[in-house]
Amino acid sequence: MGDGACLGICFTDHELLFAVHQPGNPREILHTGCHEFSFRIRDILTAGDSGLFDLVATSIRRIKERFPTSEARILTPAPEECWTILPRSVYEHASERESHIRMLMEGVPREDLSVTWETVSNNDFKLLSIRRNSSFAPFEKLLKDFTHTEYFSEYEVGTLWQQMTGISGSFMHIHCQKNYLSVSSHILGKLRGVAVIPSQTMEDLPYLWKLHASRLPWMDGIHEKIYLYGPEALAVSAMLHTQWEDAGDTILMNSFDAMTLSSPEKTVGFKLESAFPAILLSAAQ
Repeated sequence: MGDGACLGICFTDHELLFAVHQPGNPREILHTGCHEFSFRIRDILTAGDSGLFDLVATSIRRIKERFPTSEARILTPAPEECWTILPRSVYEHASERESHIRMLMEGVPREDLSVTWETVSNNDFKLLSIRRNSSFAPFEKLLKDFTHTEYFSEYEVGTLWQQMTGISGSFMHIHCQKNYLSVSSHILGKLRGVAVIPSQTMEDLPYLWKLHASRLPWMDGIHEKIYLYGPEALAVSAMLHTQWEDAGDTILMNSFDAMTLSSPEKTVGFKLESAFPAILLSAAQ
């Protein structure tokens, strides 16, 4: 492989999913794969060094040996971050900004925090995204053999999708993991809102969706497309479809056609919708 390829990586509870695009043609995915483990990967990554961590790192080294590339992008788990949308009166004043950061991350030293402010569709607000540096050191260690690395929050998947497809209407992305949903909404090419919905059981989701939507009206707003992906996407679609009766098409990202991409691989031995973030990370320019 040439230098133009990029490795995309994401995780489910027990799976490391990856994708590599065809050098010179990012819209063609050369290979998509899955390494399964007997332990919860996120627990191992956030815990730091251990023999189990080395198993995950070895898997990535073997992928790199098979598909030589200097660039890697990885999706970071939403529960390891803090997202909130704040008004101009907060983000334009340093003292207010820091006060809110201290309140949201009480007890965490400021030097352990990485803060990002993102533009949203309403110019009077901005999205505040906070990561703990110590929590992300293991992710950096996983990718230490790559020359160029990028770390993407789950809400950025929707932004990458908008950039790749040029979609300009309203759409919602829902990443369906075992114990949470991460949701993002875009309108007219801009991020509108984000949410993380923790859940213990699938049966809790209708209530939890209504609860969050009562505080975040955009969740029940009109969306021309709703895209679902992740290991629980099919089950979430079945559980929540009545919440989206006024929306447009609900699309399960379980095929390369749905992703507007191509691949010489016609079948895979795992849920392709689980690998969608990795595939998009690889393909996005």
